[in-house]
Amino acid sequence: MASSMHSQRRISKLLLLSFSVTAVAASIVALLFYWRKKQKETSTDLSATSPPLVPLIQRRVLFLGFERSGKSTLIAKLQNSASGAQLNELAPIHATYGFQVSSIERKGFPILNIWEVGGSTKCQEYWDKFLDSDIDVLVFVIGADDTDRLEKALDAFVGIVEKKIPEHVSKVVVSHCQHEKAGAISKERLESALSSRGISCELNSIFLCETNSSNIAPLESILYSSVSLES
Repeated sequence: MASSMHSQRRISKLLLLSFSVTAVAASIVALLFYWRKKQKETSTDLSATSPPLVPLIQRRVLFLGFERSGKSTLIAKLQNSASGAQLNELAPIHATYGFQVSSIERKGFPILNIWEVGGSTKCQEYWDKFLDSDIDVLVFVIGADDTDRLEKALDAFVGIVEKKIPEHVSKVVVSHCQHEKAGAISKERLESALSSRGISCELNSIFLCETNSSNIAPLESILYSSVSLES
């Protein structure tokens, strides 16, 4: 009798221990499932709220043009536009002797490394040194108010195109007016003048645009589409 009662008690303890182990195991599984679920939700939330990573890509843009054509002013306005500042909030701008380098950062676009070469007669002798395969965009600025030098400026640009610069380089000719009035040299006039010199804008990847002191949007549109991450 005593032996039987002892066996029953032993079985009861084993059953109780078994139930306890099962309960603990179930609790652990439940906690693990809950943790994984929360981890997945957190990961999803982060991916939904975090902005996509944009590769640190840089593009090189070369600005050429005669002196007093407005190169430095245009670059300063592009920098202001990218930073959200007013276009006309410019520091005093001086003529470029030699060359100068600056950069423009705009969210969602590659960093633009801007190389501006002076436009004096002496500096023009060195333009060729900057026309290499590292250029992504060439911007040639013509002063829209300076109709007297239009023919010489166009001849200079044609000379650059005929030097067979790399095909991947986008070429932009800007008729820039230093005032808010419409440019004295229109896109149509530029295209006609280039055509008369045997230069096709379409065949040579040449874009034409007009800008003035309060509107540089046409240049921005061409420039950023040329360096877009999808291009």
